[in-house]
Formats: sequence, structure tokens, C-alpha cells
Amino acid sequence: MSRSLSDGESGFGMTELLIATALTGVLSLLIMETMTGFSTVQQATIGSYGAVATADGSTTAIARVLRSAITTGYSSLVSASPSSITFNAIGLSGQYGTMQVWTSPATCPCNAYSQFTPSGGTAQPVTLLGQQLSNGNIFSFYSTPPRASELANYQIQVGSEGTTNSTTLNAIDLVQLTATVSDPSVGKTTVEQTIALPQPSQPGQ
Repeated sequence: MSRSLSDGESGFGMTELLIATALTGVLSLLIMETMTGFSTVQQATIGSYGAVATADGSTTAIARVLRSAITTGYSSLVSASPSSITFNAIGLSGQYGTMQVWTSPATCPCNAYSQFTPSGGTAQPVTLLGQQLSNGNIFSFYSTPPRASELANYQIQVGSEGTTNSTTLNAIDLVQLTATVSDPSVGKTTVEQTIALPQPSQPGQ
């Protein structure tokens, strides 16, 4: 049963209603800003995961190809540069030949490719290994350090023009792969892998 207000009681007046409406508006705005901020962070996180996956996938694919390297009495390498490497390898069908891995175009974003050429045969189709890389110079070269922490001190400098010098190539034991992918929301993401090349006394894998 309802009752009417007595003279000593009062309901919500216009002022109270205006204050309540204003507070509701402010609360709604705060909730909207919070949700928008959460969405932005979520998108940045997803973007970051995507960039890492792209960079990691590129280095993994290139590393897999590099592990097909074999020796022919001396170095596995035929030529080396920061953006391209050619090495002796065994193809999927068991043929001996050379494998080239390179990035193109010269300006990035660029892609990484590989191509196997059997000895005395025709080059096989080009394979895409990685895409949307921010760095074309994905290779750096090292001799084996006594301790892993000293790797930087054992870098073998190879200029952008590359080298086929046998003395330089024979000194290279390790190839470091560095793939960088840019994402507008999180900046650059870099993934590295270091691959040990087979030595003359060690059969290729």
C-alpha cells in the first residue's frame, strides 16, 4: 500500500536529479575510456604476438634450410654477405648442389627466399622463407668463441658486397640470423638464432 509524503518528508528535487544525471554521465564516460584503453592494449598485445611469430617463423625457416649445409672438404660456404649466403647442400631428393638464401628487395620491408641448384642441373623454384622483414641484412658471421658470452668478439666482418674469399669463408663457423619485424602498435620486434655450420670432420645434417 502506497503512502503520500508528509510535510516533514521530501523526495528528489530538481537539483538532486541533475547531480545524479551528471554523475551517471561521468561514470559512463569513465567506463567507455577504460574499455577503449583495454581494447588498445589488447590490440597492441595481439600485434606484438603477431610480430614475434612472424620474426620467429622467418628465422626458424632460414635455420632449417641452413641445417642442410654440408662440407666438401673445406668450408660449407660458397659465398657470404649480410643479405645473401650460398652454401653446399643436399636437396630434398638427395642431390648434391648449392643453396642460396637471400633477402629482396634491397629496401625493406623485404622478404627472405631460398633456391636450390643441383650440381650440373637446373635451379629449382624459389621458396619464400619469411616476409615483411624490416632488415635486409639478416646474416652475421663468427668463428667459434671459447665462451658463448664472448661471441661478439669473434665476429668476422663481411662487407655489403659479400665475399667468396676461401680464407674468410673457412674461418666462419657460426651464422647468426637476425629477423626484425615492425608493428605500428609496438615498434620493432627482433628474433635471433645462431647456427653452427658443419666442419670438414663433421658430416652435414
